[in-house]
Amino acid sequence: MALKPSLNVSQSLGLALTPMMRQALQLLRFSAVEVSDLITHEAEVNPFLKLTLPRTPVGGAPLPADLAARGPSVLEDLAAQLRMMDLPGAVRQVAQYLAADLSDEGYLAQDTLDSMAAHGVSDTLLEAGIAALQRCTPAGVGARDLTECLTLQLCDAGLDAAAATQTVGALLVFAACAGNAAGQADLARRLNISTVEVARRVGLVRDLRPRPIDRAEATPTLHYADLKVARTPGAGFAVTLNREDLPEIEIDQVLAAQAVTDNFGRDSLARAQAILSALQYRGQTLQAIGGYLLEHQYRFFAHGPDHLRPMTRAAVAQALDVHPSTISRAVANKAIDCNGRIWPLSVFFSSALPSGDEQGISGFVVQRRIGTMIGQEDPLTPLSDDAITTALHAEGVDIARRTVAKYRQGMRIPASSMRRQRAKARPAPAGTRQKG
Repeated sequence: MALKPSLNVSQSLGLALTPMMRQALQLLRFSAVEVSDLITHEAEVNPFLKLTLPRTPVGGAPLPADLAARGPSVLEDLAAQLRMMDLPGAVRQVAQYLAADLSDEGYLAQDTLDSMAAHGVSDTLLEAGIAALQRCTPAGVGARDLTECLTLQLCDAGLDAAAATQTVGALLVFAACAGNAAGQADLARRLNISTVEVARRVGLVRDLRPRPIDRAEATPTLHYADLKVARTPGAGFAVTLNREDLPEIEIDQVLAAQAVTDNFGRDSLARAQAILSALQYRGQTLQAIGGYLLEHQYRFFAHGPDHLRPMTRAAVAQALDVHPSTISRAVANKAIDCNGRIWPLSVFFSSALPSGDEQGISGFVVQRRIGTMIGQEDPLTPLSDDAITTALHAEGVDIARRTVAKYRQGMRIPASSMRRQRAKARPAPAGTRQKG
């Protein structure tokens, strides 16, 4: 049969995104900072847009304390780590006091230690508090001098206390041996260790930092809460869009009317209207998601993150009658302010693990539980992933060992063998004995 060219006409359904729809979807994904930048730029180039700047622009100078959505400061991070440790109350209190009085570089000043002693803190309690603080990350924090800072970092990297002290004592020699095989061999003979061990320590020395806290790292990053949750009279909550620190735009109605009369600037006016429409769509979508969260995650807002329920983007999309990709765009780079704490919207979406509750338990809650277990473990006999899995099974959570490992790694917590090695390498607090 011969093949002949032919022309056929058929109909099919497809989705064609108009420029206005593309603008709306783009703005929906944008973070508050990106929206602010876009609004400001459009107002500069489009004569039909009138711009009103906020007192403090998003991403600019630090916002007031009740508006600034800050990432955790160094002090807040250290305090959180200390809360996770199984410490006597007095030791935790001393450690938190010391953390609050660290220098900008993360060192303990002698004046601070003298002040603690003057206020009746015993040497034993003070040393225990220092030891607890020095177990925190970044490695080296809470050191009293450079030698101790570097020693702590080497212990954290896996050297035992004696090897770390020996390495710091010959620091310049180790540094000079980098890339020098003959020098490393000579140093190995002098210290009575293998050349492999020398090479290992040379690599560790290369990564040492004289300041455990960098000034740039100590400055908290600003984040913006797109939604705010506040208590209402009674036991309820209300969610609102946070517009206070975003620039506002509106159409210059006088110029728009003149443009229609004189037939000029049609494209610019249409673009201005499209941007306003996209901003309205973004706000309505975020408000709808916030309302859904209040209804379905009430216990989270009332009682805390351990009460988070499993929730998927698909379920929210179905309830709000939108496509799941719309929810994904709306959630990306957005946050909600609850009781002064900023939560990424992505936190609220987690899979369900089987448990005694017919709805299951949120993976986010299980991950927090794993972190708590590890924080309360005996450092010298840390919990293995198998032990954590068994403990969670006893609590009614049906979870696989590989899932426990995934959640642990997601919190950047090393395996039990590494945690044990680090604990044994750290110098024991004064007046205590390490387990055999």
